[in-house]
Amino acid sequence: MSGQERSSVGNANWHVIVGGEPRGPLAFTELLALVRGGTLTPEDKVWEPGEPSWRPASEIEGLFVPPPTMAGQALAAKAPGDEVVQDENGSSDFASGPRPHLSGSEVATAAPAVRANYVVRHWRGELPLGVAYWVNGFLGNIATTAIVFAILASTSDSRNLIIPVVALLATWISVVIVIVWQVVGTWRSANRSTRHGWAALAMLMIIGGVVKDGHMLVKQAWPQLADAFQAAIGDPDFGPRGVRTLRDGTELEISGGFARGQADVFRAALANAPKAHVVHLDSFGGRVAEAVQIRDMIIARGMDTFVAKQCQSACIIVFLGGQRRWLAAGAVLGFHSASFGGVDYVNQDFRSAFSAAGVPAWFVTKALGTPSSSIWNPSVSELINAKVVTEVAPDEMFAVSGYGPAPTGETLKKALNSEPDLQAIRKADGSHWSELEDTWVQTGLKGLPISDFSLALRSHMHAASERLRRQAPDDVTLALADLMFRELNVLQKADPELCWQYLRSGGIDLTKYLPQDLVTLEVTVMNQILVEGTKNPTQPPSAELGGRLIEKALLLAVKDGVDLKKLSKNLADDAPHALLCPAYAQVLMSASELPPEEDAAFIRYILTHGF
Repeated sequence: MSGQERSSVGNANWHVIVGGEPRGPLAFTELLALVRGGTLTPEDKVWEPGEPSWRPASEIEGLFVPPPTMAGQALAAKAPGDEVVQDENGSSDFASGPRPHLSGSEVATAAPAVRANYVVRHWRGELPLGVAYWVNGFLGNIATTAIVFAILASTSDSRNLIIPVVALLATWISVVIVIVWQVVGTWRSANRSTRHGWAALAMLMIIGGVVKDGHMLVKQAWPQLADAFQAAIGDPDFGPRGVRTLRDGTELEISGGFARGQADVFRAALANAPKAHVVHLDSFGGRVAEAVQIRDMIIARGMDTFVAKQCQSACIIVFLGGQRRWLAAGAVLGFHSASFGGVDYVNQDFRSAFSAAGVPAWFVTKALGTPSSSIWNPSVSELINAKVVTEVAPDEMFAVSGYGPAPTGETLKKALNSEPDLQAIRKADGSHWSELEDTWVQTGLKGLPISDFSLALRSHMHAASERLRRQAPDDVTLALADLMFRELNVLQKADPELCWQYLRSGGIDLTKYLPQDLVTLEVTVMNQILVEGTKNPTQPPSAELGGRLIEKALLLAVKDGVDLKKLSKNLADDAPHALLCPAYAQVLMSASELPPEEDAAFIRYILTHGF
């Protein structure tokens, strides 16, 4: 210490700048107190009268490394509990347990007083601004973000959905604490920095960072905590959901969102349905954790999966667990990336499900690359080519499903009456429609195959179309004639008696005998009859005109080389059954040579009056 400094140790003439604010005059002992309290740092400026300029506090001798005399005095002070020991010359020393005694010279060369730890020093602003900003701020944000995403990935699909709530709450509380520590410490460091331009820029960046962090807390932290909380309490916003037994316990249906506890409900349903081999799915998705558990149970039992209407998002994981995966005509599968609290992420459970089903990489990339805010609905051919779907199910293969976990008679009737394809039969069927409604309700409530309802529907359509086909417009009538000609040929080859019954009494389930293209064509033609026969009725010709048209058709048959007498005999009511259909088909073919309007009028007449 210089003479000037020694003489001023006890004087109250020291001045300092701490946190940008001047203090003084202070005694040297007061400076020491500021050092011990962490208020005065080595970088702070100190000045006393007589000095040419301010200088760092670290340059003041004895301020941060006490001089020998002061250290000796400090050790000479008796601490409570210390034992005083006198040597033979009468001088005193301290005994404090096993600690070795330090002589005055040893104290003079001892290490400096222990400084505050790194965390505290940053908080006080004692670190250089570059360290505080770039290391604790910039790099610290990167590390914090990585930790948050790691926790999200490890807890968002936990089988125990309470875990995400606790983990996320602890994580975001920690993030807030870290942000406050970063901002306050860096701001204080900038406030103490002598590089004013850099300090001002750092403060500006800190303000921008605070705004960004606030946005993150609002857009990420809160939605994630809310999402996790909803998962923990069972996702009441998902609406009705459950598992239903169908078709005498041979099929099960999972309806609604996959919320907490859905896997347990399915497990119980499986235990009560040992013969169940098909799982119907009707879901918009939900919690991946529940979907994975259900998928594992389906795989363990070797069950098939089937979608009658829709299966989207996490529901796909369950669907891919089926040994055979069926899709109804018109059903939809929807794909997108997983999300948690509004944040998309790549979920390994989705990848595992795709991989186990042998789905190619191009499909997986497209599916998981679709944002969670949208949905990708591939075509049936794409689904089959990608091995997501194994087969398209015939209409009557499985029980009726897709109407919720607990359908009622009213909901089923409402669904039936809202089907656009059935509006024509509903209007044409009149008072008979209620019978069809009752059949549909029983089919849906009991979880039966749709075959019984389809048979009843076809019977109603035939009855209504038979009433209306006699007044259908020309184009619809000609389509009916073409259909009848093709059906007669098929039925005659299968069984002549069956063909006779088709013409004379009806009541035949043609789906058992006709190829699928004719079945589809028949439904189309019947719908046209129901719609146009009601909307644009065309009355059959009079008896006089009808007679002339029959005569024309028969003459055309003779022209084609047919024996008129034999043909007329085979069309009679008492003709052998095996000969009726060939004769009828011959007349239809000969009449096709008439002008279209006469051909249509001829068909309407014989449908009304016969030959």
